[in-house]
Amino acid sequence: MVGPGTIGLLAVSWAAPRGRPAWWPSASIAATKRRPGKMGATDFLTAADDPAAAVREMTAGAGADVVFEAAGSDAAVTLALTSRGAAAR
Repeated sequence: MVGPGTIGLLAVSWAAPRGRPAWWPSASIAATKRRPGKMGATDFLTAADDPAAAVREMTAGAGADVVFEAAGSDAAVTLALTSRGAAAR
């Protein structure tokens, strides 16, 4: 999941029962970290964490099977594309 807003939270709440969603907004704010956890997110990554590399590490190099991009910025699209695996949707 890329994007810290309402659409991002809805995607996390949809994905949580179906797998292991990761969450990384553009800024690390304590209140923002709590919301995704309440919605079912298991990991919280920020831009400072190098999220694409972290996702590859969490997936043993495979990358994410599904990536939702909900931030709408060029940087978020790039992050989503570099976090995905070869067969991603």
